Amino acid sequence: LRTVANTVDRLGDAIQFTIITRYLEEYADAGIQPNETRTVGHARVHYAAPDRLGWVSIASLINQFEYDVLWLNSCFTDFTVKPLVQRRLGRIDDTPVVLAPHGELLPQALQLKETKKKLYLSGARLGGLYDDLVWMATNRDEEDNIYDIFGETSTVRVAQNIPDRGLLAPPGTKTKEAGELSVIFLSRISRIKNLDKALQVLMRVKEAHVTFNIYGPVQDEDYWAACQRMIADLPANVEASYHGTIPYEEVTETLSRHDLFFLPTQSENYGYVILEALAASCPVLISDRTPWHTTP
Repeated sequence: LRTVANTVDRLGDAIQFTIITRYLEEYADAGIQPNETRTVGHARVHYAAPDRLGWVSIASLINQFEYDVLWLNSCFTDFTVKPLVQRRLGRIDDTPVVLAPHGELLPQALQLKETKKKLYLSGARLGGLYDDLVWMATNRDEEDNIYDIFGETSTVRVAQNIPDRGLLAPPGTKTKEAGELSVIFLSRISRIKNLDKALQVLMRVKEAHVTFNIYGPVQDEDYWAACQRMIADLPANVEASYHGTIPYEEVTETLSRHDLFFLPTQSENYGYVILEALAASCPVLISDRTPWHTTP
């Protein structure tokens, strides 16, 4: 998460951050071993092997570190639910907990897998899973959503996302060719990011030649397969290509090579990539489901 990376970068001189993350096999190429702790920038990062992330073992993993605040990101992942369960059972240290949902509780986000999420949230409320913690909202809309779901007695604090230091120096501009349009979609390949909507729009382009470059990790294989079928049906003047993922250090430069950043997302609590596109002098075309709005 960029918000975690940027928070550590800006506040790491004053606050000691310890980050527990899941060990992946590709980390071995960098010489990282399972259950190893390394210094990365301003943080200590622990690469936990799968057997340390079980319902019971995750408690001993967390307890091996000294900390004053437990910061959880997301409402629904194992990295949040398991520690909260162990907290209710009294198996992890009794310290303040801050939970950042990162837009997961916005109405459009809750509509995806709606029944499953509503059942879980109902059970979590009954079990007191989210009692006595501080919610970290990105903006007032997210704050209101948290109150609507968990009640007015909830403790919510608004803390806007911190931009990357590198965004303070835009790379320059690109000359656009008449009759040509270079478009980029850079985000996760998932339903909430609405790539299929972007493809539907491009199907209606009949005159100009459009190059549509897609970047980002595939998180929903069935959804991506449906998008690939749509790509095959694009008109001849629209050329779409998937380029996989790119390192974060290359994002701004990649955006700067395009005429337009297109993200018809269904929901964003912030949208770092929108800011990155603007910093790269790349105009943005986005939905009205983000905090980014034009001035009337």
